Amino acid sequence: MRHREQFGLSVPVLTCILLCIFTMQAAHADQKAALRTPGRHMAMPVYRPGSHPPAGQIAPPTPAALPGLGQEAPTLADDGDKTLAVNCPAKLDSIPAESPYAERTGIFDSIDGAIQDTGLFLKDGEYELAIVPDEHIGQASWIKADFTAAGQSFTIPSQAAGTALFDADWSGFIDNPGDYALRFISLGAGNTFDIVIVDGSGKELRFPIAGDGGILGANTGKNQTAIAGFDWLASKAPGGFDWSDIRGVKIEATQPGWLLIGDLQVVAFNEDYDVAMGVAGHDLQGPGWRRRLDNYVSYAGQKPSVGTYFTTIFEPIREKCDGDDHYSDIVERAEALERLDVVPAVTLEFRSWAQITGDQEKIAAERTRFDSLNAGGISYDDFINDYVNLNRVLDAVNEGKLDPILQAVARQMKQLGPEPVYLRLFHEPYWWFPWGIREQSDIQKFKDAWVRVGQIFENAGADNVKFVMTLDPAEPGGSSWSEVAAIPAKYLSVVELDGYTDPNLRQNQNLSANELFTKKLTEIDWQLKLTYPDPADRPTIALGEFAFSGGDYFTKEQAYSWFAGDLMHRAFPVNRFSVLYTYQAGPRPAVDALNYSPPQEGYWSATWQPEAPWYPDLMKDLKSGVGLWQPDKKPPTVLHRWQTFIHRWLEQFLRLTRSHNPWFNFR
Repeated sequence: MRHREQFGLSVPVLTCILLCIFTMQAAHADQKAALRTPGRHMAMPVYRPGSHPPAGQIAPPTPAALPGLGQEAPTLADDGDKTLAVNCPAKLDSIPAESPYAERTGIFDSIDGAIQDTGLFLKDGEYELAIVPDEHIGQASWIKADFTAAGQSFTIPSQAAGTALFDADWSGFIDNPGDYALRFISLGAGNTFDIVIVDGSGKELRFPIAGDGGILGANTGKNQTAIAGFDWLASKAPGGFDWSDIRGVKIEATQPGWLLIGDLQVVAFNEDYDVAMGVAGHDLQGPGWRRRLDNYVSYAGQKPSVGTYFTTIFEPIREKCDGDDHYSDIVERAEALERLDVVPAVTLEFRSWAQITGDQEKIAAERTRFDSLNAGGISYDDFINDYVNLNRVLDAVNEGKLDPILQAVARQMKQLGPEPVYLRLFHEPYWWFPWGIREQSDIQKFKDAWVRVGQIFENAGADNVKFVMTLDPAEPGGSSWSEVAAIPAKYLSVVELDGYTDPNLRQNQNLSANELFTKKLTEIDWQLKLTYPDPADRPTIALGEFAFSGGDYFTKEQAYSWFAGDLMHRAFPVNRFSVLYTYQAGPRPAVDALNYSPPQEGYWSATWQPEAPWYPDLMKDLKSGVGLWQPDKKPPTVLHRWQTFIHRWLEQFLRLTRSHNPWFNFR
């Protein structure tokens, strides 16, 4: 009796409470028991680059209706009978980590390849042939040939000097042609080279690298990924070609010119591979953002699985009112996306948009908020004047001057768990942002700052936060060094590549997506292999923001069509892409602020209207040919009315009891 008096509770009451807790735990366990069902995969279509989408106007997407969109989701929904459905936030998967390739069989591997000397090659003709290091990734290599006449060639034999250079038996590839492809990276002068696969009897399977009948539309001085399915290769083979006895792969010039070729491989497609489609843009910025959540329900007939949005270190971590005229926040947007079964990916910027626009009222609010959250660190004015405006954000992080506010961000983002939230940290670290890598010495500063932020989140227990490093095709070090070397060795889940073409700012409108992305994607792929030798620990690669303008020789629609084909045929080693649709060409007024980024913003203006670059049939092909990944989506947990009553009563009871009875304050 004394024990019951001590706690102020009778045994029957305690028994009731324990039964209620058991009921709640059982319901909670049901909520956790969602299982992902991977999409079914169809055989890979034959890669026929240069195929164009049907003529006609791109129809804008028609978002599916979503009841209650733009309003907070209700906590409980009455079904009109004896039960209540509890609408909890969706329990989401992490973005898939499966590589598009299950394995790679190297003919000439650029990283850790067996071939380090052209003396193993069979060379025909007088010209310069060498294996040269990559200009940025020194451990990677290329075959470089300076052909001086048509008919000159070199052959990579399956065996040389008693050593097997690659497996000569390709019969397994041709028996399952939809599961394998020949893939390589090349650049050169014109459409001047043929690939020739030679069998034991001397029969040749021949096709041009580029041009009519080739893998690429054109061979250019830009790195491009070429990929040819074995069903297509089989159609090029002469009768009686012996796939079980491949004696060599030959590269032959059809006219003088230079060529670089690397990562010549047979890839096996991963049957568990799904590519995740995301939406990137500014549709979640500013007041009224909930009304634009339709964009995350359907895009070109498909539901996005990832939503990227932007905020800054000076904005609220959690917005108090939807009507507040903030650039953005972290928590409210993330929770809204989770309710739509969309994985949030927040971009955290370390610059002030209020300073950019000169809005004094917002600057005052930023100052008050920042100085409160960062108490014990640097003040708002000192950070803006001494670090942001002087492009020294990485120094501020490394000196610990932002530790208090970063700790507050980590604590708030932890509360979004256990569902994953992707954090794009120090995104696009180039000369247009104050956290950019401007010189080679900044590489170590970037790594140190990254690890410091990662440790802050780790110490806060925010293991639901997955860090994303976002790069760009830009080359701040020219041929001398690359910012890819800044890829950190820990606290990294995804390396993402952004990229744009336009005729005004970048003046690269004549680049295809393949030319725009391949060089940097290849360097990222190589650097990740070096930094993370164990594939199980290796971060994945994604394509983030992108927009294509079309060029002098092809339309915008063709640019997007070719890009969709690259994704569908798994040319790139990526498992996610994000459609950017809120930028359209047009003048944008310059703003006189030190931390404004005119080189980055340039001639683009924001709009809330989708640009709709995808033909619905291409998206359907992508979905059927590769598979579009979707997060877990499970039905809401259904409780009986008496369970719901006890659930509510017990929550209130425990809340009151914890505040008055120390017995309940256990952990």
